[in-house]
Amino acid sequence: MSYRHYVIGRGVIGLACAWALARAGLAVTVIEQAAAPLPANASAAAAGFLSATLPAQASAMGRFQQLSRQLYPDFIANLAGAPANLLQAAGHLRLCSPEANSADDDINAQPLTPAQQLAWQPFLPASCVPYYNPHSLHLSPTALLAALTQAAQALGVKFLSATTASLNADGELLLQGQATAAASVIIAAGHRSSALLAALGVIAYPLRPKVGLALICPLAAARQPPLPVSFKHYYALPRPSEGAVYLGASNAWGETPSPTAMAELHEIAACYFPWLGPALALATAVTGVRAVPAKPGPYVGRLPTYPHIYLASAHGSGGVKSAPLTAYIIQRLICNDPMPKEWAEWVL
Repeated sequence: MSYRHYVIGRGVIGLACAWALARAGLAVTVIEQAAAPLPANASAAAAGFLSATLPAQASAMGRFQQLSRQLYPDFIANLAGAPANLLQAAGHLRLCSPEANSADDDINAQPLTPAQQLAWQPFLPASCVPYYNPHSLHLSPTALLAALTQAAQALGVKFLSATTASLNADGELLLQGQATAAASVIIAAGHRSSALLAALGVIAYPLRPKVGLALICPLAAARQPPLPVSFKHYYALPRPSEGAVYLGASNAWGETPSPTAMAELHEIAACYFPWLGPALALATAVTGVRAVPAKPGPYVGRLPTYPHIYLASAHGSGGVKSAPLTAYIIQRLICNDPMPKEWAEWVL
């Protein structure tokens, strides 16, 4: 008898893993403990900015995310039925303080050409030095979730919503408290992965919750910048089709946004994104809790003491960006397929 592969978590990471496994010919079920058809989690609250900013001394997380970002065009192209315009490749405008060294902060940054300087002048505050990164991408995470769901269903992936999933110390999968035979279990539940790991007695992969905070600012398409704009870890992402700009950051530990974090975001916007004007006061806040590794991450691979259980978590603020590489690594491990050398260093 062949058993199904179960993915716990229906965010971008979980759906990408399920799709990749189904595409390899495996029987897959995705479990989402919430009742909503699309999860109210970090993926649903993300802005979808796939920044190509790469410091000269990039962290392990930063290098993982950039390698995954490079896989995105082929990843999207292979999603059957995905909208042709799902992935936008406009680059992004990066604002730096005068004392910043762009060569250290972003090896992909380029000085603006005179034509760019003229075209983007309304979005260039006098207090900053602007650079252009031509490699950044952006997309709508909501549209990506829908495309992944559709592509996975077309490959026979099943979905269980409002289903309590847990693991016991023996590594058994429990659905609604009942033991369920599984070929493998992929833990892709974001910050909720901590509880599943604790049930297994696994303490080697600690997670910390961190709030991603975004403001959806209503702004006519004609007043929006033609590409994303960033300052440090803050960004303004134009969504002309929605008549809105997503303004966001990940800057508050815990599971709920603090008034301080909200005030800081408003202060940064007033200083570095002044073109938002009155739209900032009319903004709607959305939040999502991200899983941040307490040691160099992300955590992707097979749990050493449970050979049938895999972890795909701890991507910090880059969960959407990290989806392709995470899914491909998990699929190759489970199928025993060859692993490209440049991917192998990220496996647990």
